Amino acid sequence: MNNDLQMTIAYARVKFTRKEHQIADYLLANPVPDKIDQLAKQIDVSASSLTRFTKKLGFSSFKEFYYRYQQQLNEKTPFTADEQHSALHHEYVNIIHRVYELLDGNTAEKLSQDIHSRPGFHVFGAGFSTLVAQDLKLRFRRLGKFVDIIADVDSMDMYGPLLQAGDLLLVISLNGRNERLVKYLHTLKERGVTLVCMTSDKKSRMAVLADYVLLTSSLHGEESTGMISAQLPLLMAVDFLYCRYITLFRDSIDTWMETEKNYLLPKKPE
Repeated sequence: MNNDLQMTIAYARVKFTRKEHQIADYLLANPVPDKIDQLAKQIDVSASSLTRFTKKLGFSSFKEFYYRYQQQLNEKTPFTADEQHSALHHEYVNIIHRVYELLDGNTAEKLSQDIHSRPGFHVFGAGFSTLVAQDLKLRFRRLGKFVDIIADVDSMDMYGPLLQAGDLLLVISLNGRNERLVKYLHTLKERGVTLVCMTSDKKSRMAVLADYVLLTSSLHGEESTGMISAQLPLLMAVDFLYCRYITLFRDSIDTWMETEKNYLLPKKPE
């Protein structure tokens, strides 16, 4: 199998069921026939299982997967730098369109009002999401909000008991599937903490628990090979929220900035 498809399968394995791992192992070791029923018989799985498998790789159908497989199998020369650049540009545009379709202005507006009514809030972001959390913190700190980052699930052992009714916790998780964190969120929800989930999976248990869901795009297909950073759709969601906040509260922000200048800027000598 072509290296590009091998990478696509490798990066998608975190989403596979046991049966889908079986399918992946077979495809990596054997030629792929052009008929889905024939392949299903060889692997001893159903055609519907193969269809679900190819969709997790970012393809709309087995037919599209096979076309890409055959196309790359027949390639005698690698992509040129210009072709790679063009493909990357195409994927960027696709992500932008998907994020734009998913982000909800009403949710961002209500969340902005909730944030504005508080002195600050907490943000959970582990792994690559920590960098997104830091970006969000920097932006809102400039506007006078206290923002505290919780960078891993272990830290919830310390921060969790401190969060009380009326506090706001924004959780950044592209797939929303950290089971240990979900248990913490259940407890915080019962305690009256306002939960916000920034994710690509609106059906995840985190999203179901949340009072606000900022839905962004997932990475699939060629982006999931690591060619595009998984932070990108999350950073775009942060941009969207920040832009909405600035638009809603520009007057009060300008007033705060004017007041703070007296403390932040060096005084002129008399």
